[in-house]
Amino acid sequence: VVHNALLALRKVAKRFEFKARDDDARSPVEAVVAETFPLLRPLLATLTPSAGSHPEAALLAKLVLKIFWSCTQFALPRSALQDPAVVLEWFELIKAVLECDAPAPQDAAAEDDQAEAQPAWKLKKWAAQIATRFLTRYGRPKFAEEACKPFARRFSAEVAPRLLEAMLGLLAASSRGRWVSRRVRQLAFAYVDSAVEV
Repeated sequence: VVHNALLALRKVAKRFEFKARDDDARSPVEAVVAETFPLLRPLLATLTPSAGSHPEAALLAKLVLKIFWSCTQFALPRSALQDPAVVLEWFELIKAVLECDAPAPQDAAAEDDQAEAQPAWKLKKWAAQIATRFLTRYGRPKFAEEACKPFARRFSAEVAPRLLEAMLGLLAASSRGRWVSRRVRQLAFAYVDSAVEV
């Protein structure tokens, strides 16, 4: 039931994700944010600790992050412009996803394809993708849209440095021989590259 409800929310959010913030056609996304973000964030908080060892939890958590992505990747919701905490509170959970354990491949020869497809690594990929998108879009407040500047200032000062710690932790683990998926490594490098310019 929860899986199907999340799939339906994802379809609605995805259908309207590329509409401009000022476009009335985006109102379904605004409604999704207003009505479901207060429910989805605690759901993600519940699922994250067990995502590495329970594929079902990782799949549900991934769907929650994909809904968040579709509601925020093109334009911040109006509610986030009025109260940045609506979106900023999610980043503690995104950081937790980046830092949670995920299984390494058991067979070194098949490591890439099979391990990359594991739900826990797909979950990490979505968390890294969201973090990287927000950093490139809001990490440098002077380049953010005028309406987004207050949000960008808070993101840059409060959130971006904590996400940088998590990304550096992934890269450090990889350099010490711990398995990290290619896509997550690539997004972590992209984050660090963008952070240098901030």
